[in-house]
Amino acid sequence: QRFSPITITLSNTTTKSVTTSIYDARKTKDSINFEDSGFTLIDISEDRATIDNVTDWRAQGSENPWQSADPRMESFQATLETRLLKLLPNATRIKFTSNVIRGGNKFGDQPAAIDGPHLDYTQNDTAREEFHKEYPVNENVKEQLALLGEWDTEEEEVVALLGLWKPVLMNNPVCDHPLAVMDARTFLAEDSSPYPIHINFLVFILHNLNGAIHHRPEQKWYYYPFQTENEVLVFHQYSKGTHFANPHTSFINPNCPEGYETRISIEMRAAVFEKKRKE
Repeated sequence: QRFSPITITLSNTTTKSVTTSIYDARKTKDSINFEDSGFTLIDISEDRATIDNVTDWRAQGSENPWQSADPRMESFQATLETRLLKLLPNATRIKFTSNVIRGGNKFGDQPAAIDGPHLDYTQNDTAREEFHKEYPVNENVKEQLALLGEWDTEEEEVVALLGLWKPVLMNNPVCDHPLAVMDARTFLAEDSSPYPIHINFLVFILHNLNGAIHHRPEQKWYYYPFQTENEVLVFHQYSKGTHFANPHTSFINPNCPEGYETRISIEMRAAVFEKKRKE
């Protein structure tokens, strides 16, 4: 089924719109699995009590300069860590970084990123290091610290950064503005280029090197229709030493039932640690 055109970045300064097919990941006959495709949907309905215990989805699960860690969010993330470690047999631990609400109307919430395929972080480690020589990392932007090796120890290193996405604060499943992800097997190195962004959040300026996505007809996109609060979409934002990630975007679905609420979601990121690889 075809939806509205998705804007694809062709270079750092020009864009064009193309119409692409976004396939139903629940019904497709394609072989989709986390190890090969880079993404999956996990059912956390057995952990409903932990979900219901979270009273503030805008709270953080770790300390930051503006608020203390929320124990309810910490408990929820600990539940997610258990699920993630089952997906990642070589991982030694998971460390959550930050989370944000998209589609909400409170201070600090961000809009849904519609029709703009991207990666939150470039896969080009050399370009990232050069970028941050000019624009130093803010010590409170934990993802950048993780990607630059600041969290590595003598025994462990960060080998991946995951994105976790689920609806919250809604009375119905997600229909409008679902999240679509590209199958990592169809994402080639030449499909992306570093894209600098500079955002003033008033309390600090975020300097980050995103990944702009270039369209190729062979790319395959998927989404999970009517995702519920009991389901978490897990995908790769970054992988160390290999080109393995899932560009993503939300999109406008013109086929929603009348009266359905527009999506509100929580977006989390988690660093994956493994034993340090021998040189």
